[in-house]
Amino acid sequence: MIFAALIFVSGALYGLSAFFGAGKSGGGKSLGAAAAGLLVQAAALAWLGARYGRFPTGTPYELLEVAVWFFALIQAGVAAAFKLRFTGVFSMLPACLLTLLPLGCPAFLESVGGAGAPASASVAGLHAMLALASYAFVAASACFGLLYIFQRRRLREKSGGLFARLCLPLETLERLGAMCVGGSVFAMLISGGLGFYAASVIPPETASSLAAHVKFGAAAVLFCAQCALFAMCALGRAKGARLARLEVALGLLALAVIAPVEIFNLSR
Repeated sequence: MIFAALIFVSGALYGLSAFFGAGKSGGGKSLGAAAAGLLVQAAALAWLGARYGRFPTGTPYELLEVAVWFFALIQAGVAAAFKLRFTGVFSMLPACLLTLLPLGCPAFLESVGGAGAPASASVAGLHAMLALASYAFVAASACFGLLYIFQRRRLREKSGGLFARLCLPLETLERLGAMCVGGSVFAMLISGGLGFYAASVIPPETASSLAAHVKFGAAAVLFCAQCALFAMCALGRAKGARLARLEVALGLLALAVIAPVEIFNLSR
């Protein structure tokens, strides 16, 4: 329970950092909340290591928390070193969601401190979970992109209506979309690394099957597109309407690439 409580507090602090970063001011508050979240999450991992006498990577949940901690540390370090606004691709929203993700799994508390499932099964489970999280971030960024396009069109036409009043401001939609792009890249990067490891410990005939090659190729295409959009966001090459259109295009690409693979797997 101590570990879960500390994880909850750290996730809440990351969320608070993302909230401050999405505003027009509060850059110092955003970075401070992120730093506090890092310290609390580090305390949780240190408590787990001291309590059970091992590095906290024995279960997929613990491995995810370690990966998110390093991600948040890199994000905060880059933002602080270059004095960047803690928003867009440098937001703590992905860290918040991925930190709190294990708390929604019923087996989380039971697995804390235990040996967990066999290494291959644990890694494969975490690989699948992070891949789904990456697809969810891509879908969310596409939704924010569509909202941006619709809201921008209504503002240019000076047409009111319920949609225009309820929809978020363009600046907020742009930032939320960029946050989701960053989260999708991070989740897919970790998922891909775990997928390579899982492939190295499963039977060779399974790793070399046609389904495995098709899945790897589809994921590689999508990941390259995610990285390209992430780089454009980080370098300021994709903003406003251009970013929104690219987010929608990325969502359509993900649908076109992933859906046939899942249909192929179900038909086998």
